[in-house]
Amino acid sequence: MYLSARAFGRTMKVGLGLGLIAIMATGVRAQSLTAIEVMSNLDNPYGLAIGPDGTLYVSEGGVGGSGTTVVGATGPQSYGSTGALTRLRNGVQTRVVTDLPSLAPTGGAEAAGLSDIAFRNGSLYGLIGFIGDPALRAGISETTDFGKLVRFDLTNGTYTAVADISQVESDLNPNGADPVDDINSNPYGLLATSDGFLIADAGGNSLIRATETAPGTDTFNLAVQGIFGSKPNPTPVGPPFAQAVPTAVAADGSGNLFVSQLTGFPFNPGTADIFTLAAGGGVIGVLPTPDGPYSYLTDLVFSNGSLYALQYATSFALGAGWQGPGLLWRIDPTTGDRTLLYSGLTNPTGLLVTDDGRIFVTDRGGTPGIGRVLELTAAPEPGAFGLLTLGLAAVGILRRKRRA
Repeated sequence: MYLSARAFGRTMKVGLGLGLIAIMATGVRAQSLTAIEVMSNLDNPYGLAIGPDGTLYVSEGGVGGSGTTVVGATGPQSYGSTGALTRLRNGVQTRVVTDLPSLAPTGGAEAAGLSDIAFRNGSLYGLIGFIGDPALRAGISETTDFGKLVRFDLTNGTYTAVADISQVESDLNPNGADPVDDINSNPYGLLATSDGFLIADAGGNSLIRATETAPGTDTFNLAVQGIFGSKPNPTPVGPPFAQAVPTAVAADGSGNLFVSQLTGFPFNPGTADIFTLAAGGGVIGVLPTPDGPYSYLTDLVFSNGSLYALQYATSFALGAGWQGPGLLWRIDPTTGDRTLLYSGLTNPTGLLVTDDGRIFVTDRGGTPGIGRVLELTAAPEPGAFGLLTLGLAAVGILRRKRRA
């Protein structure tokens, strides 16, 4: 299942207002933050990463094009080399890798292309997503790189495919016992680990581990780390079960893993979980929800002892689509107690939390031309607005997600 059907301003802008609400659930704590737009005019922005030099990167899924058309899980989508990798350095926004594969319907919204990105051993890697049966890729004459893990060369603006993640779905169909299973892959969430990567396949409803065969080789063994089953649909709308749709994976530094869930069509609110996988493997559990259930989680980060979860919207209606603001939560990874950090986002897709507490979000995800990156900061005291630090933090302080 894909996420949203599933679903370059050079100056930083201020004035998006406070994003505080306190009525989402009884007992939920709330904190006041303000948003600063730091990147703009993006095409379907998704993942975020910080380089070793403190540079901020965002993936752009592109807008498709007029090339080969395939009919995947969300209908006809046409190819175009319109995806990009974009950076923000010293306040200047630049597309440093262009012509990346992209599939999108007419109008360019909700494109499948470069999704999540992550640095590992000084190199930047990314996932090029897909929407449907991986076998459909053979009919795309322009490229063979959908559904793959790629490594970027930032010196010359090129990339190399290093692992075929979607092929796991074709070969193994990990979730084949699920009552609404189909052959469908969309590599979406990426986490760098000490020996490779963990990938949340939002289409295959699985967690894939890519283990490097030897240090520095960029060749990987692929294995299934976990599978996520569908849930009964209690409404008369849609199929009897809703697919899991895992979207991101986070690690606490002790080997424990957390996986966020969107929950597929008919996109009932309050049906998403944060899955837990104990160090060394074992049974998949769910994080407690003492403050009520989650809805539509699109990214998850572990930083400084807390989980941070990004919520795409608050409800979904046939004919009207996604409704209500996107939210940002901070969560105790043991008790599940949570604090609402920000409301008022618009279909956010990617999240970055730094070691010193700075927060970046890709907003208006799944939208061509008007996507953006926001920095969320503590609301300034009166008269102290000019003291806000808008530049990126010093080298070594920032990083995308902690390694497993």
